[in-house]
Amino acid sequence: MLDLLLAALAVVVIATYGRGYATLPGAAVEARRERVLAFAGGFGVVLVALASPFEHAADASIAAHMAQHVLLLTVAAPLLVAARPTRVLVRGLPETWQPWCRGSERRLASWVRRRGFAVVAAGAVALETAVVGFWHLPGPFDAALHNSQLHSLEHVSFLVASLAVWALIASAAARGRAVVSIFCIFATGLACTALGAALALAPTQWYGAYSYSSPGAALADQQLGGMVMWGFGNLAVVVAGAVLVGTWLAGLERRTPSRRPAGRLE
Repeated sequence: MLDLLLAALAVVVIATYGRGYATLPGAAVEARRERVLAFAGGFGVVLVALASPFEHAADASIAAHMAQHVLLLTVAAPLLVAARPTRVLVRGLPETWQPWCRGSERRLASWVRRRGFAVVAAGAVALETAVVGFWHLPGPFDAALHNSQLHSLEHVSFLVASLAVWALIASAAARGRAVVSIFCIFATGLACTALGAALALAPTQWYGAYSYSSPGAALADQQLGGMVMWGFGNLAVVVAGAVLVGTWLAGLERRTPSRRPAGRLE
């Protein structure tokens, strides 16, 4: 059933994006190949993470389940944000819906300005940390495994919260607010590190919904899941942080007046 819903979603999203792309001016930024490839990659990662056989593997293994979460949080979300597909998708919607969508986008931007960009960014990071932490508590985690609707809500909340954080990271970087971007990246990486370390170093099994041949096998799978979250979960964060710091330093270099070497004669 989930695969059918994902297939239907894929058809709708791809058709909407294609229709919007066809109406873009040839020189539009959104028409660049790297934007289209980023959208295709991000959306493809979402489908791979949620469809069979990955979904079935996640139902049987904590490590696979953590890999699924890592794909949604740190691979799909930054790729989709890099694509900036909002304008394309809105242009692909029915014309009667487009004014409402554009108005909502303007109201959201105005709300962010009124609240303060740094405050909104800190709130988004706190929200993502709370969402990830909540769904990895033993009670909610096991409940989601036994209830397909809760499981879908879990994945949607991961993706939405992560999209918000990465969108603010990208927006801050574009506005020259490197400190805000670095804070968001560091805080996001810290959450993945803390959760992964807790899973990897826990002396007992956290989640009772999984069945194993022995307690040792259960603990080993949980430790592997923790390492996946700890290591691979931070990979995208490290890459984004390196790119951001490099861009920031290059900007400082361009803005710093050149200095004549000491002792040089005119």
